[in-house]
Amino acid sequence: MSEKRESVSYNPFRGIAEELTPEKAAAMAARRYQRQAKAAPLFAAAGLLETCSADDIINASRRHAVAWERLDRKLIRLARLARHFVSRRVTAKELIVLDGRRAKLPKSPAYSADFWRRVLGDLCGRDETYRKSDAGSRQ
Repeated sequence: MSEKRESVSYNPFRGIAEELTPEKAAAMAARRYQRQAKAAPLFAAAGLLETCSADDIINASRRHAVAWERLDRKLIRLARLARHFVSRRVTAKELIVLDGRRAKLPKSPAYSADFWRRVLGDLCGRDETYRKSDAGSRQ
């Protein structure tokens, strides 16, 4: 079972820029400025707060969507690479069991990357050491 691009990957920024009207983006920019002015009234009185336009809001939402997609691709590559290294260290039967455990988790690139990274760390003996030191510090 190889890791494939999960179609259920949720990108909260996908499509927002296309749905934003200039009026809605302008309202978002005004609310942003109001929040900043409330948090730092002296900066607002001195005119030192950065203002943004509706276009800035729309461009930022596009950048966020692109960055989210880039992160998804990076996590998928990490999961594939970690699974590859795990497959070289375990038997085919053990890999099937691990694939079954992975299948029980949510179908997200983040879960996949973390699962295979932890399995690889367990095989190398590193994660066990980190977990023991974390458990001791919490007591």
